[in-house]
Amino acid sequence: MKGHRCRCGFKTTAKRLRCPRCGKRMSLTYWPNHGIVLAYVKLGVVPVNYEFPMDLLMLEVKTGPKIACWTDTPFSVGDDVTFVQLGDTYICSPRYDIKEIMELPDDSEDDGGESGKGELRSES
Repeated sequence: MKGHRCRCGFKTTAKRLRCPRCGKRMSLTYWPNHGIVLAYVKLGVVPVNYEFPMDLLMLEVKTGPKIACWTDTPFSVGDDVTFVQLGDTYICSPRYDIKEIMELPDDSEDDGGESGKGELRSES
C-alpha cells in the first residue's frame, strides 16, 4: 500500500505534500497490504454501487495508518486480513498463511475421467 509519512509520526494514504499536524514535508512510503481488525460495523443497507450488504472494518496496518475497508466476509476484532485498493476504497478478505493454504480442502472431485487424473488405461 502506498502512502505518505511525516517525521512527526503522522501517516496517511492520501496524497499530501505537507503534514496537517506539523506542516513539514511528507515523504512517500509503502506499507504491507494486510492488517488487524480493530472494529467493524455490520451494515443493513446495501452501499451505493454494491450488489449485496457489506461490512465496514477499521484496520490497523503494521507501521502504517489505520484504514477503513469493505468486506462481505464476517470478521471479528483481532482477525488478520489482507486488502486491495480499488479506486478510493479498500476491499478486505481473510489473510491466509502459506501453511493454511496448503491445508485448504481441494474443491475438485477426482472422477477419473478426462481430467488426466485417475488410472491409466491402455488398449491392446
